[in-house]
Amino acid sequence: MENTNEANIKLYPAWKQLYAKIADKVQPGDLYDYDRLEGLLGLDPRGTPGRGQVLRFAKELLTERNLHLENERNIGYRVVKANEHAKCSLSQMRRAGRRVMKAGKILAHTRMGDLNDGERRKHIDMQARVGRLAETMTTESRRAGRLLAEPRKTPALPHPLKPARP
Repeated sequence: MENTNEANIKLYPAWKQLYAKIADKVQPGDLYDYDRLEGLLGLDPRGTPGRGQVLRFAKELLTERNLHLENERNIGYRVVKANEHAKCSLSQMRRAGRRVMKAGKILAHTRMGDLNDGERRKHIDMQARVGRLAETMTTESRRAGRLLAEPRKTPALPHPLKPARP
């Protein structure tokens, strides 16, 4: 018969324990440094298992509480304020665009001579699809960037044909 200690048994994944502990207390603007998260989670959030648990916790926090966690390099995770969500979304969109561009580069630098006719047709079709996706991603990313850009604070110049107002 095995000797088990009930205190060491975890009933569910660490992210669920973290969610149960702090989800009600999390507020926009809060900063959770790595040491604090390690204490709450029981895992180092910088390591692979701990990071996975934090990311899963962040996913749940976003979908259930409408709160987004953003990594602050070498510090921890910050709860993003609502007025910053669009900026975070644009960042993710640009990251996805870079991945699509890399996919296109992989396809562009394929040894076509090593492919048979069927593989070559599939490859060319895939290249066309990724190319269209890359073009769309680039265009929409630029449009979104312009949408979120701060308006320029240049003074309005008078129209050359209209008289100036007194």
